[in-house]
Formats: sequence, C-alpha cells, structure tokens
Amino acid sequence: MEKLKTFVIILIINLSMLGCVGYLAYDNYQEHKQFGAYIGGLTDSTTGARVNIDYHDYAKHKGDTFTLATSTDIAAGAYFDLMIEVGDVELHMFPTAEVEAESILYIYEGGTVSASGTALTIYNDNRTSDITSDVDAYYAPTITTEGTALREKHVGSGKTIGGEARTNGEIILKPETVYLFRVLNNSVSTGWISPDLTWSEL
Repeated sequence: MEKLKTFVIILIINLSMLGCVGYLAYDNYQEHKQFGAYIGGLTDSTTGARVNIDYHDYAKHKGDTFTLATSTDIAAGAYFDLMIEVGDVELHMFPTAEVEAESILYIYEGGTVSASGTALTIYNDNRTSDITSDVDAYYAPTITTEGTALREKHVGSGKTIGGEARTNGEIILKPETVYLFRVLNNSVSTGWISPDLTWSEL
C-alpha cells in the first residue's frame, strides 16, 4: 500500500509539472494547489471520468476572469490610449488589439497622468458571477509620463494592411500599479483600433 501511495504522489507531481492541470467539479469538492494546478476529487456524474480544464478556464468558472474591449477610429499618426489602475491583486493578462491599418502596440508600467479620462466598463467573463474586478480602466487619459516600456509590437505592413497583435502571450501585472496601453495608428489614413484585454485576478 505504501508503494502505491508513493506512486500516486509521484504521478500527480509529474502531471502537474508537465502542465496537466487540476480537476474541476461543481459541488462537494476539495481542491489542492500543487505546482500551479488545482486538483479536485469529483468526477463526471454520467461517465465517471475526471473533468480536466486548464487554470485560466478554472479561474473563469470561479468568476475571477474579466474582459475589457472597446473600439474607436483613430487619425493617421495619432494614439489610442487606455490606462488601467490595478488594485490589490495580481493580474495574469492576455493583451491583444485588432487594427484596420498598420499600427504599433506599446505597453508601459508605472506612468503618471494629470487626468484619468473616460471610465470604461469591465465585464466578468462568467455572467453568472457577481464578482467585480479590482481594476479601474480609462480611455484617453492625459499622460504626463509613459513609464517603463514593457512591450512593443508592430502589426500590419505598407501602412495600409491591418490585423491582430498579441504581445507575446501572457503578461503578469503588479498590484497597485498603473499600466498604459498605447496603439499608434502608423498608417496614412484614419482607421479603427480595437484593444481587447482579458485577465484573471489572483
């Protein structure tokens, strides 16, 4: 029996290290966090199989995942500026932006503004949850200093072709910190810019 217990423990650790994440059940379950994975005890009521989802889907089911999406036309050579103020949480974010024409996406940390701009609505991705985000978001803040540059991503070509920019996948943002997301319309004409920020709060 001791050998069997040892084998099971080693198997769980190896699966966790390989990125196989925990089991999610919706009632009467216990969860244990190990190597970033949540491992629960229940199975599917019909088939008896364990239910496996990755951590970000798990966070969405718990009501800890949020989305901010907006869109507007920006003149040639002008910036689309979006500021978020992170509260007392750690953000695991996947920032993307769709653009009509050639653009450059920047992310800055720790900048300052003299005016916040227009408040934007943040939505919980689990529409059955009443949990609200610990983040405030604003469009068109008056920027005093940009802060530390974290990302720069070019999308499109020839100043006429747009597309979608994803800034190297996930970025983890610090609590109690201001972040600026800037998109430069690097084309020769007005075009729409549509940032889409999705994150989990831990």
